[in-house]
Amino acid sequence: METLSSLDWALTGGDVEVTRLPGCGRKIAELFQQFKDTGMIDEANEIDTDPRLSVLVLFYDIWGVGDVTAREFYNKG
Repeated sequence: METLSSLDWALTGGDVEVTRLPGCGRKIAELFQQFKDTGMIDEANEIDTDPRLSVLVLFYDIWGVGDVTAREFYNKG
C-alpha cells in the first residue's frame, strides 16, 4: 500500500502495471484491478458481513493486540 500511495502518477495500465511495482505481487494487482473495475474490494466488505471478522476488528482496537492475540481471544469465546 505504501508503494501505491507514494506514486506521483496515476496507475492506468491495470494489474500488469501494478505487478511491476516493488512489493506488489499478483494478489495486490488483482485487488487493484477489482477496485478499479467495481469501486470496491470484496474482501474488505466481508468485515461488515462476517461476524467473526467483525469481532476480530474490535479486538484489534485494543492497544497491543495483534492478529495472534485477537484470534486467541476469539477462540476462547
